[in-house]
Order: sequence, then C-alpha cells, then structure tokens
Amino acid sequence: LLALDDAFIDAGRKMAEMFQYQLLVFLACLHEHVAKLAGKDGSELFHLTNGPFQNENELLDFAIANDKSKLMKTVYFMKLFDSFWSRDFARGRIHSTEYFSVTSTTSIDSVFAWFYYGLMAFDAARNQPTEKENYLRIGEESLSNMRKWATHSTWNYQNKLYLLEAEYYYTQDMKIEAKSKYELAIQSSKFHRFGHEEGLCFYLYSSFCSALGDISLARHHLMNARRCYERWGLNQFRTNSPVVIK
Repeated sequence: LLALDDAFIDAGRKMAEMFQYQLLVFLACLHEHVAKLAGKDGSELFHLTNGPFQNENELLDFAIANDKSKLMKTVYFMKLFDSFWSRDFARGRIHSTEYFSVTSTTSIDSVFAWFYYGLMAFDAARNQPTEKENYLRIGEESLSNMRKWATHSTWNYQNKLYLLEAEYYYTQDMKIEAKSKYELAIQSSKFHRFGHEEGLCFYLYSSFCSALGDISLARHHLMNARRCYERWGLNQFRTNSPVVIK
C-alpha cells in the first residue's frame, strides 16, 4: 500500500504538470482511500486539481449538482470500498445502494462492488433476522454474478466465488459445506497471489469458527488474517471480531 501510495502521488503530480485535471480528479478520489488504508489522513492530490473542491465529499457534491454520473459512480465505489475494509458494513450497504443507483453496466469496479455487497449482505442476513430474506436475495444475486464471471477468469474470480459460497452456506447453517468453501477460498487466494483477499478469507473463516464455539481455531485464523493484512500494508488491523488475539 505504501508503494501504491507513492505511485499515486507521482502520477498525480505529472498529471497536474500536463493540466490533465479531469483525470487527476478521479485519481485523487482513488488515492483518498489508498492513503487512508496506508495510515494517512487522505489524499494530498485534491489541491492540485484546480477545482472547487478539496476533499471527496466536496467532489461528490459537485458531481451531484452537475449530474456527472461517472464521477458519482467513482466516489460511491470508493466510499463502498473504504466502508468494507474498515468493517463498517451498515455504511457499506448504503454506499452499495448509492453505487448501483448510478450504474447499470458491468465493469471491473462493478464486479468488486457486487463482491463486497454480497459479503455484507450475507453478514446482514445472519445478524438482522427481520431483513434476512431481502439480504439473502442480494447475496444470492452477487453469488450468481460471480459464478458467471468466474467462468471467464478463474485467476481473478475463483477465490471470490469460493468465499461468497462459504458465506452463503454459513448463512444457511450448512456448516460442513461452509468449512470446505472457506478452505478452498484461502487456498485459491494464496495460489493466485491475492494476499489481501487471503487475509479476508482467514478473517471471515475466523468469525465462522468463533460462531461455532471453536475459539482456538478462530484465534489461529484471525492471526493469519492479521499477517496477511500487515504484508498488504494495512496500517491498522481493523476487526470487529469477538476473538481476542493475545
């Protein structure tokens, strides 16, 4: 993440030198969340954009006022991204709805939006009984989409499919099937070198084990998640897990 942060700053300065302000606005929005994950307060690129905004919220207000759907889509996605990785699933589900309100086409960011939204939906289905059917429907739609995308690229989407399946089985109280899929998701993430998603798989597997009462195994998987996230460069290991690492 720190290397990516440096790359964003370098690219942003070059764009400013070439007066490429429209591209720089999008870059600043993306950089805002990479910088936060890396432990910084936000992006330093906004002041280079030559625009009437100095942060992401001002950028969103500008996009809404001027009906700039592409810009709204970018901001909503990054808010969704930040909410997911900061474990604020309630806020993440709101931003997911906002994101899909301004996009109807499949793109690389929509694939990830469905992935995150599906995981957050399954979590809500387990923890909000009165809304279970609604969130289960959203999770199943995410799962259906990922099955389709995984047929086109095993490398990019197999691990995500396994993890969504694990969360689906967990939500349906199919413990044996869920355990198998969590382990496949971890193996696939590691094989395809998605270290941050390997950490995510370990984290969710840890939550599953904790719910089953196997605190020792839950703690083991949570420590593995922490190692993956630290290798990724996450400044602070964020968790709402009931398992305490000692």
